[in-house]
Amino acid sequence: MEVGSYDPTPPAYPPPADQPNSASNQPFGPKTGGGMIFFAVGTERFPFDRLIRTADAVQEQLKDEPVFVQLGPSGVIPQKCSWARLLSHSELVDRLREARMVVTHAGVGMLLLCVRLGKIPIMLPRQKRFGEHVDDHQIELAMKMAQLGYILLAEHPEEIAPLLLNHHDRSPAPPMASSPVPELATALLAYLRGPQK
Repeated sequence: MEVGSYDPTPPAYPPPADQPNSASNQPFGPKTGGGMIFFAVGTERFPFDRLIRTADAVQEQLKDEPVFVQLGPSGVIPQKCSWARLLSHSELVDRLREARMVVTHAGVGMLLLCVRLGKIPIMLPRQKRFGEHVDDHQIELAMKMAQLGYILLAEHPEEIAPLLLNHHDRSPAPPMASSPVPELATALLAYLRGPQK
């Protein structure tokens, strides 16, 4: 898999035996055209429970706007949102296109996919201290991408709802035809190479 590409092959984590793979609490889908808020944790093997809990809190505040969650291996199950553990690549793209706003982890694959689709996502970086990743590289990446204007950075889950409320009419970034603009590509390469000695 290329760096920054999205791997459409779902990871091999089965849900706990007593938990379902999806639930639909609202009647909407890719063809409704009404928009939604899409929370996605990506395909990491680590759970991202902080983001899942935030989705329920957001749905409680924005009762008239559906929230859909791709929750991966999390043991936390949304109570107020529709959700699925995994999405195929085409399903993921459909959800991203339909969404008014995207809330996700600070993964390179999700970042590039959002940029290509003209989305400015809200990103909550995974943190090692919460068992969400092996290190804190997502914090550094998200801070850099926020400086360049590609994302809205939420350093804490409590910042997500205000960002959603305050950016309702924000114009999306222009979709990209085939590859990231030079500034994004340069920033990602510099980040992946690390500090030069």
